[in-house]
Amino acid sequence: MSTTTPPNLGIVITNPTARKRIYGTYIILLIVAGAAQVAYAAIQLGQPAWLIATLAVLAYLGIPVGGLALVNSPAPTAPVYVDPPAPAGGAPLIGK
Repeated sequence: MSTTTPPNLGIVITNPTARKRIYGTYIILLIVAGAAQVAYAAIQLGQPAWLIATLAVLAYLGIPVGGLALVNSPAPTAPVYVDPPAPAGGAPLIGK
């Protein structure tokens, strides 16, 4: 039985500038579509088909955009806990 290792997903888009452009474009499109939805709701009109389709496509594209951000984020590190210094005069800390 052979063991295989999964591919390094961090190499999907290695250029950080390209990733920033993807994230920025996605966010701007979400803001514009969301603003259009709010505008139609504010004037009590039904949402047009193009807006419904746009919101559906943007929601679907959130999966690969989020995945791209995930694979290019550093792994979390364990938190380091440090006891606070004792107060002046040697009084005990509250709760200790």
